[in-house]
Amino acid sequence: MTLHCLHCGREITLEEWLKSRKIPSAEKLSRCCGALIQENVKESFNKINEWLGFNYNDYKKETLSFIKEDNFDLVRAQNVVEKTAGKLTESQVSSLKNVLGEGFSKNQSINDMVRNVDIKVKPKDLYRIRNGKIIKSAGIPILARSADTRSINIVRSEVTRCANAGAINHFRAGGITRVRWAASYGARTCPECDGLNGNVYHIDNTPPIPLHSMCRCTFVAVTEPAKIKEPSWCNI
Repeated sequence: MTLHCLHCGREITLEEWLKSRKIPSAEKLSRCCGALIQENVKESFNKINEWLGFNYNDYKKETLSFIKEDNFDLVRAQNVVEKTAGKLTESQVSSLKNVLGEGFSKNQSINDMVRNVDIKVKPKDLYRIRNGKIIKSAGIPILARSADTRSINIVRSEVTRCANAGAINHFRAGGITRVRWAASYGARTCPECDGLNGNVYHIDNTPPIPLHSMCRCTFVAVTEPAKIKEPSWCNI
C-alpha cells in the first residue's frame, strides 16, 4: 500500500509512515507538509495523459515549441535572493526544459521525468520569500518545500502548464477564441479551482494554469455561443 501526500505529492509506503510516527494501526490521517495523506489508489498518475486528463499528443508540436521558447519564470530565479532561496538557475532551467521536451517527445511517464529532474536538474530546498527577503524564524530560513519533493512538484506543475499552453496555441491557430476552465475533480480539488470550473474566457484573457502547485485543471475549446467571464483570479 502506498500513501500520497495531498500537498507535496510525495509517495511513501504505509510501513514507512507508521514507523515514522510510531502508530500501530493503519490509520490514514496524518500531517505531512501540513496536509492530509490518503491511500494512493489510482492517484499516481504515472502517464502524462492520466495526469492531464486529456491527450496531449493532439497538441504535442505546440507544447514542444512552448517549452523551447518559454522563460519558465515560475521556477526561475530572477535575482540573487531567489537563487539563494532555491529557485532554479539559468543552467537548471535549461536542463529542465530538456527533460520536459524529451519527456513529451518520447511519451515518458511522470515518474521518468521526475527521476530525470532529480539527476539532471538537482533542485535544492526551497525557502519562503516575502517582500524580496527570505523569511526566517528564530534566525532559521523557513522551508517552503524540501529538495526530495521538489522534482515531483516541478514536473507535475510544469507538465500541466506546458501542455495547456500548447493546447491554447493549438486552439488559437485553429480560430478558437473562447475556452472553458475544466477543473479536475478528486480528493485534492481545491475551492479556487472548483470555483472556476465551467467559466468561459476569451482565449487571450484567461486565469493562469497551473493556478497552484500540482494543479490539474485544463482549458477546453468552446465553439458554441457562450458568455465570456472576465478573470477575477488575481483576487483568489
